[in-house]
Amino acid sequence: WHTTGEWVTMFVPAGVPAAAEVTGTVPPDTTELAVPTLALDDYCERHGLVPNVVKMDIEGAEAHALKGFARGLARHRPHLLLEHRTHEMRAIDFVRGLGYEVFDCGSYRNIREAGDFPPGSSIRNVVCIHRARLCETAYARRAAPQPAREFRCSDLLQPDPLTYELSVTLPAGRHVAEIELDADAS
Repeated sequence: WHTTGEWVTMFVPAGVPAAAEVTGTVPPDTTELAVPTLALDDYCERHGLVPNVVKMDIEGAEAHALKGFARGLARHRPHLLLEHRTHEMRAIDFVRGLGYEVFDCGSYRNIREAGDFPPGSSIRNVVCIHRARLCETAYARRAAPQPAREFRCSDLLQPDPLTYELSVTLPAGRHVAEIELDADAS
């Protein structure tokens, strides 16, 4: 959270505790739970931690948590991995303002605005790397994707009416698969 010592209300949907949120729309049958806050800067200072990598999957509260880690971000420039809602840009705008570049993990795209995410996506994993540390990563040397091979429907095996399979041998390295499927009404 952005400040230590506050209390926030978490909304826990019935039967789905993993979908708890601090922000957002509250559906019916949701339990409210008061939770004390601790800013990540305060936690790191209290325990003498200097993180090199931080992973956050906190259901839409990333911007709040990152603001509570502003000193650590500025001082240590850790890599960040965030599960991110594509329509919500506050966290991305915040870290970009601190000198970070933000990349979609699935497509390798540099994310500057919501329209940079792949169409139709609502939640994506992003990696945030400070510009001063970009050279430590493969993101500094990334090239535009080059199609290695296109496949047709006739390339697919259909072992049963609901399953399609495709076996592909690829050289070592990072590969991105883009798949477009259309449902045939017939």
